[in-house]
Amino acid sequence: AIIANVTSFVHDVEISEDNIEHKLNSLKWFLEGHNVSFEYIEKVHEYFAHIERDQDGLNEETLLTASVPSHVRQDILVHITSPMVLKCEFFQGCESGFIRMVMLSLEQSFFSTLFMIMTTNTPATGMYFVKSGIVELLSEKKGTLILNTRLSADDSFAEGSLLEHWTENPFVARAGTDCELWFLA
Repeated sequence: AIIANVTSFVHDVEISEDNIEHKLNSLKWFLEGHNVSFEYIEKVHEYFAHIERDQDGLNEETLLTASVPSHVRQDILVHITSPMVLKCEFFQGCESGFIRMVMLSLEQSFFSTLFMIMTTNTPATGMYFVKSGIVELLSEKKGTLILNTRLSADDSFAEGSLLEHWTENPFVARAGTDCELWFLA
């Protein structure tokens, strides 16, 4: 439950990436929601105000890497990626240790609406898992893109590129909305 709450908190913070006030309010609401004492909330608020004021902000990824033990980072990563991987037919029946290694090997990416994730020009070198948003799989005929399928959360695509070397992609993938994808090479 704590990991889910931390994940939710991080997501809330990412919504307004450049808005430090919103970040501090989200942190305050998170701490208040977990019955953290007022004194501790004030100390945390003062610390982040100091970081923003005196050190021109912070890099959350660096902070996470530096302050969270690797086994906890791995547990968080497994928690975040497990719904996508476990729902993928491609990995059904695989040994749990292998599945965990797949989850730890995923790389997170964000794509804005209409961004071409896969084109016919550059063959895919791995598969994608959709964490959020809509991905459109299209076919290209005479220079025109035709919508074949819409994928959403916990769907995956380009699994075939893990089994064989693709010299060209059998489809084009485009972000139908802003989306978060996880890539497995």
